[in-house]
Amino acid sequence: DSVAQLAGRCIHIGVCVRDDAQVDAVLYGAGGVLENAAQGTLVAIHSTVTRQALLRWSADAKKHGIDLIDAAISGGAQGAEQGTLCYMVGGDAHIVSQARPVFETSADSVIHAGDLGTGLLLKLCNNLITYAEFLAMSEAAKLAEAGGLSIDLLREVGKSNGVVNESMHQFISNRNGLAASCTAQEMVDIFGAYGQLGEKDLDCALASAGEMNVELPSTVQLREV
Repeated sequence: DSVAQLAGRCIHIGVCVRDDAQVDAVLYGAGGVLENAAQGTLVAIHSTVTRQALLRWSADAKKHGIDLIDAAISGGAQGAEQGTLCYMVGGDAHIVSQARPVFETSADSVIHAGDLGTGLLLKLCNNLITYAEFLAMSEAAKLAEAGGLSIDLLREVGKSNGVVNESMHQFISNRNGLAASCTAQEMVDIFGAYGQLGEKDLDCALASAGEMNVELPSTVQLREV
């Protein structure tokens, strides 16, 4: 009935919420995981968050005798149902090995990227590429259609040379198909939440890059667009 009750009963806890603030709400306080979980409990953070926050959560978990790792996921709800998720995990090898049997109930790939934070960083890199592909596909389709070309023709060429993958084609086909029957506001209502997630994920990537003194000028522009 509550996070506190769950924390008191479970030795493996997966946290999959939206952002840093929501993970904070799950972990901290009298009703949070850290105050109610037994020593030796394993906590896996599945959310796409900032590296700085992850390191803070891990340090605070250690004070309670709790092991906390990052275990970013890719594949969505459909992948979870079908058992085809990809887990990108960061943390000590022996802790990851304890978590692996749980991850494998919903995954066909569990990648131990390295130390704490590396799984999250791998996910941030993957998402950065994905959103860049979305932008490129969107603008290419806009140019193609302006010249009387269909998206299917763009896909046909893209499939032959590996430029357009199925995910990108599905994205643009679904979006344009919906746009034909929706108002601009209805499109915002339908896709706005996804756009906000994209902004959040890119903010996390840029924040992590800043911590490591890495410049990502194209990603800055991608985030603005």
